[in-house]
Amino acid sequence: MTHLFKRFSRDIIGLVWLSIGIFLALSLLSYNPTDPSLNSIGKSLKVLNYCGYFGSFLADILYQTLGLSAWLMVIGNLRLAWKNFCGHNLKS
Repeated sequence: MTHLFKRFSRDIIGLVWLSIGIFLALSLLSYNPTDPSLNSIGKSLKVLNYCGYFGSFLADILYQTLGLSAWLMVIGNLRLAWKNFCGHNLKS
């Protein structure tokens, strides 16, 4: 039973990493400078980011602080998801 619980919890953690990676990818992919963000109000009230207001703010913060290397966060999250699904030990 403990083996089944470990596998189930590992898969749940993998799904969490996968969903974070997909959310980051969608928000970075649909970044639009006219969307509302921390340093601008935006030119319209309609948000064009696929992830809404939160995705608009997140993409703006990531692009301003990390630039194009923000995509490394997406790759890292997807890598962690893959390792969890394959059953690799992440503690070492």
